[in-house]
Amino acid sequence: MSTRILVVDDDPAMGDVLTHNLRFEGFDVKWVTDGTSAVVEARDFRPDLVLLDVSLPGRNGFDFA
Repeated sequence: MSTRILVVDDDPAMGDVLTHNLRFEGFDVKWVTDGTSAVVEARDFRPDLVLLDVSLPGRNGFDFA
């Protein structure tokens, strides 16, 4: 079973680079762009690690954490 990482970032360039590189290294990665989606995805995906931007639309990273 691969390590699951949830990337939460509303910057398309950053999210794409992180997702691509982490998958290349063999991680199971999901990427969402807002805090509300992050809560739902965290419950469903059950990540081992969350890479979290603090300034997000909907619900900020501090609220999510």
